[in-house]
Amino acid sequence: MIRRLIILLLLLLFTFSCKETKPHTLIHDGVQRTYYISYPKDNIDSIPLIINMHGSPSNAWQQRLYSKMDSYALPQNIAVVYPEGINKTWNVGFGDVDDIGFIDALIDTIASQYNIDLDRIYACGMSMGGYMTYELACELSHKIAAFGSVTGTFIHNENQLCKINRKVPIIHFHGTSDEYVLYGDSTSSFSDTVESSINFWIDRNDASLLSIDTLDNQSDKTYVEKYVYTDELDSVEIVHFKVINGGHQWFGSKTGNLIQWVVGNNNHDINTNEELIKFFLNYKLHNI
Repeated sequence: MIRRLIILLLLLLFTFSCKETKPHTLIHDGVQRTYYISYPKDNIDSIPLIINMHGSPSNAWQQRLYSKMDSYALPQNIAVVYPEGINKTWNVGFGDVDDIGFIDALIDTIASQYNIDLDRIYACGMSMGGYMTYELACELSHKIAAFGSVTGTFIHNENQLCKINRKVPIIHFHGTSDEYVLYGDSTSSFSDTVESSINFWIDRNDASLLSIDTLDNQSDKTYVEKYVYTDELDSVEIVHFKVINGGHQWFGSKTGNLIQWVVGNNNHDINTNEELIKFFLNYKLHNI
């Protein structure tokens, strides 16, 4: 609990140290919901959109600041939206808030206001946002082409439909020394382990192991094992970056270096933003 409070205080400090950007709002299910949108200046093309979801007890603006995805996406003509969860969290099957419906409505709202390629919409998230990413993979795979979970796992619950009529590309980042979402053990009675989360989608995609690579280029306390799984047609991949001795991090983030003493070791063999974007752009919704 104390560590969570420290993280919250640090994130608040980072927030107030930066120039504010006015949030956008929409009404869904009778509730005003908030989001931040980053869109390339003077764009005239139909472009991809990445939905980037915060962890708990963080928020949308802090996720925007912490991940710094704008710096990687906007130069590549990719829009990013940072939605806000109610009470700094997401409903991953055990509450009354319709977050699936909110993200669905958010996609429609942004597509009506900006030039978005509806075949190239992607979702990712940190921690609880990673949990939510897996929820979207189950519930909104007809609108979202590919999914990325950063330090979040899959939660099986009785409210899930998970009626998917296609193979789903998944990329997952996780540190083996993560103390908040444990790598080798379930963090609660309803949460899957990292391995079982990934195995669910391996089975769903009828995939098998293609390759294992070790990445160790930086002089820090961590290194990375990259696992790639694919189907027989090599059409859809599941990629897992297993960060040995890594903490609860958006790996490669400069902000993450400042809070290692709270959330554990960062890693710079990979950059989460670069890997997410590279993976996402391999997929278009109606080509899968």
